[in-house]
Amino acid sequence: MEGKKKSYAVIGCGRFGRSLALELTKQGMEVLAVDASAEVVNELAEDVTVAVQADVTQDGALDGIGLKDVDVAVIAMSGDFESSIMAATICREKNIPLVIAKAKDSRHGRILHRIGVMKVILPEREEGIRLAHLLTESSIYEHLRMSEEYSIEEFPVPETWIGSNLNDLNIRQLLNISIIAIKRNGEVQINPGPEDAFQRNDVLYGLGSNEDFQGLDRWVAQRQNKIG
Repeated sequence: MEGKKKSYAVIGCGRFGRSLALELTKQGMEVLAVDASAEVVNELAEDVTVAVQADVTQDGALDGIGLKDVDVAVIAMSGDFESSIMAATICREKNIPLVIAKAKDSRHGRILHRIGVMKVILPEREEGIRLAHLLTESSIYEHLRMSEEYSIEEFPVPETWIGSNLNDLNIRQLLNISIIAIKRNGEVQINPGPEDAFQRNDVLYGLGSNEDFQGLDRWVAQRQNKIG
């Protein structure tokens, strides 16, 4: 007999919460998505199990929506400190077995821990740690480089890119390659901004398929020929 699906509540459906809710749904989980925006809720309504509009700062806003029946609650609204704390407090009061919350910074994280949140996520810090391990642990790096489909490639910034940024070059759309980090002056910058201009001596880290990286080589060569 097949066991009961695990159920999740995602409270706050900005970019982080939305992607989490959609991915959990793709994996066959039951997902209750909660957001204060009617527009966001309407957009998610057909893609998750249940989508509910609720402002957690309003008394009783999370009552009667089935929150007490979920196995895991994820509070994904780190940018709104008050809403985050309110949502976490309500989830603990409803005795949800596992409460996870995204924090804006370490201070926010400490407060969430104090009110009983079991796991606190600091996305930028954890993403930086993951990439640091990825870049320094040769076994992982080589596995990705030698896989049949995908690679993380380290390469010096092409001469024709210097002074331009990701928006100018449109690399992801044209080549299906994501520039996930830049090493500049000995420091690795995670997720460079779309308007951060490339500088001479930058070392770039790109994520994409092996086939796409071959396309990158051809594209760089063509741009160089046009300039030359």
